[in-house]
Amino acid sequence: MPLDEAFLRRLSAASDKTLEIFVHHLVSLETQIYPDHEIYAGSGDKGRDVAGFLTNRRHEGEWHNFQCKQYRRPLGPDYILLELGKMFYHASEDAFILPSRYVFVVPGNLSGPARALFDQKSRMKLALVEGWDTQCSRKIVKGVEIPLGDGIRTFIESFDFNCVEAWESGKIMTLPNVVYAAAKAFDDDPGDAPLGMVPDMVDLRSEHYGEQLRMVYSEHDGCVYADAAAILAHDEHGEDFQMHRRRYFDAVEFERFFSGKVGHEVVGEYQDNLRSAVHEAYRSGVGLSRVRAVMDAAGSARIGGLFDRHSRVTTRVRQGTCHVFANERSMPWWKKK
Repeated sequence: MPLDEAFLRRLSAASDKTLEIFVHHLVSLETQIYPDHEIYAGSGDKGRDVAGFLTNRRHEGEWHNFQCKQYRRPLGPDYILLELGKMFYHASEDAFILPSRYVFVVPGNLSGPARALFDQKSRMKLALVEGWDTQCSRKIVKGVEIPLGDGIRTFIESFDFNCVEAWESGKIMTLPNVVYAAAKAFDDDPGDAPLGMVPDMVDLRSEHYGEQLRMVYSEHDGCVYADAAAILAHDEHGEDFQMHRRRYFDAVEFERFFSGKVGHEVVGEYQDNLRSAVHEAYRSGVGLSRVRAVMDAAGSARIGGLFDRHSRVTTRVRQGTCHVFANERSMPWWKKK
């Protein structure tokens, strides 16, 4: 689901804290890069808003720093230099090793002079050293003057300023997982989940809802269908059973995909609401009539929350989720008498 200007307006109007939460979601979704991550808050953040750790050693290993600034006008170079100064000071105090990547997140965009620093990184280093007394020394720690001593200068000289970058509004729109971070932070549309892949072979041990349906069909017709192949060969039940399988695998993929993208708690809320919506239909009958009643109830259920608000739960997924409940035995289609 592509983002639009409305998203940029929401992002620009967000509080400092909400922007930090949004960026933390972006970092946390990059699971292949960051095995650990942290959001820092308050005046003691030491120049860090969000940190992405590339190893479990956290600040003793390689890490990336994300500094967020919500400003109602383009951000000037003074802020950039001060935040870099904080980083070098706290690194010289052994708070952490220097990050291998430093990202300024500025939805309000940079001013021309600030952008010039990013276009020519050597100017950024020179401006920091030459402007330390006016830009940094009295602003890093309140009430304390911090001169540019040999320790801090050594960190500045050893640092690769090419790793410093800025995410302005246009760049933010193109970032991987930005849609899902926006869904988590702003309740934006998360888009569609991929369709499930239905295996050609039926494994009733893993598709336990299917084994339950085999017993339901057997009781309904007063005969024993020995296996899934016997059901699939039936003139009516075969098409019915295959549709149930499509529903189930769509629901499984929906749960897998969105649990990773917007969180288990959001998916869990959807499942809890659906279970409540079909409860009466499930309790009102038995056998094949119960299955059909629950499928009807799930198909028309309004379950609220993020997915319902943006119409991202298809009828098939809602119906398939009921088979997930059967698989978990919280709402089985058949019980041994």
